[in-house]
Amino acid sequence: GREAMWSWAAEPVASINGFGTDNYYHFLTDTISQFFLHERVPAIAKARTVLSGFAPSQQARFPFMGEAIARAKIAPERFQPYDGTLLLCQQLLFPMRESGAPPWRVAHLRKRMRITEHPKPRRRLYIARPGGWRRKIPTEPAIRKMLEGYGFETIDPGSLSFEGQIEAFREAQIVVGPH
Repeated sequence: GREAMWSWAAEPVASINGFGTDNYYHFLTDTISQFFLHERVPAIAKARTVLSGFAPSQQARFPFMGEAIARAKIAPERFQPYDGTLLLCQQLLFPMRESGAPPWRVAHLRKRMRITEHPKPRRRLYIARPGGWRRKIPTEPAIRKMLEGYGFETIDPGSLSFEGQIEAFREAQIVVGPH
């Protein structure tokens, strides 16, 4: 038989990986935003964290993860080394998962990432998903044309840097896109 690969964590580990950590939006709103627990729950504050559930080689496919971690000033020593295989823990802290962006979570992310509100957001954005395998809209060209008549510009967030995405959404008055 084949032996399973595993590692051992003697110190407490907090798992805050969200539902879709390979998705930019969910990584921010469901995962990075969970760091508020480090500020409010002493046991989690002392624990090392598993953030994405991906091995480092897999996580490298999603550069926004490292950029978001750096922007949020989360120190590397906060993380439990994890290679994507079985991790046995002496103590595992697994807080309830919540998804979405309620106002308190958005406020926490803005504070954590040092994002100030734009004084006069004016941009009207339509979020395109070119090449995406989900949420395709057969009538998208017509929708884009209609929205352009109302002053919308089309952007592909995936083609922007992490900082470029922050700035685009910070400048947005309204955002429209498929979900």
